[in-house]
Amino acid sequence: MSQWGGTYYSMNFSMAASLSKFLYECIMTINCFVLTTVVCGLVMALSSGRVVGHCRKYLKNELLEAIWTIVPAFLIYLIASMSFYVLYMNGEHKEPTLFHSVITGHQWYWTYQYAMIDEMGKFFGFEHDSYALLNDVPSTSDDDTVLSKGDTYLLDVDAPFVIPQGMPGELLVTSDDVIHSWSVPALGITVDAVPGRLNRSPILASTVGVAYGHCRELCGVNHFMMPICVEIVTPATYLKFMKLEEIEE
Repeated sequence: MSQWGGTYYSMNFSMAASLSKFLYECIMTINCFVLTTVVCGLVMALSSGRVVGHCRKYLKNELLEAIWTIVPAFLIYLIASMSFYVLYMNGEHKEPTLFHSVITGHQWYWTYQYAMIDEMGKFFGFEHDSYALLNDVPSTSDDDTVLSKGDTYLLDVDAPFVIPQGMPGELLVTSDDVIHSWSVPALGITVDAVPGRLNRSPILASTVGVAYGHCRELCGVNHFMMPICVEIVTPATYLKFMKLEEIEE
């Protein structure tokens, strides 16, 4: 997760996030090269321009015109190539989808629906709501709706979204009222939640851990109270979680 005073990416939990970070670093490297080249060129031109007639040799210079046409074109091609590579690599999984989840945005909480087919071919699933933990005094000793020691305000929730590590899945995102946006940068996923429409996104977590996100679409007065907490567990733990929740349902 992100830390106070941090100036860089948070820990990545998927290949999609790693590729996005790689694209960012490449583009920033190219930007720094272009900025340095342009600034050095301007400084040299301004300092040498004090000599009368010194800059006339750059007028109608075909070699110079070819360089500042070909080099920017190549850099744009390089950026576009890397962008399309990352885009299509994050598009679909080659492996079959092993689990499905439906995410519904509300004002101001999330609903997660789980669906899976076990080894016997039996379909099972359940759903639960996810609310931000309140910065309040607990009403009882086992009150799990308020912050406790170790929790982070506006990041931790009462019931996190659970996904398995290393298992390709599919997310279907929609909304029950206004437009929301389900975004978890550590997983490289941002999906708009639009009322009456299902937007889909593949998901494949590569590391066990906890990833955080927020609603990225202004959705009302309590927009800030829509954090996202994704708990990534091992496949065995995920299967136990699914069966346990189904029994409780």
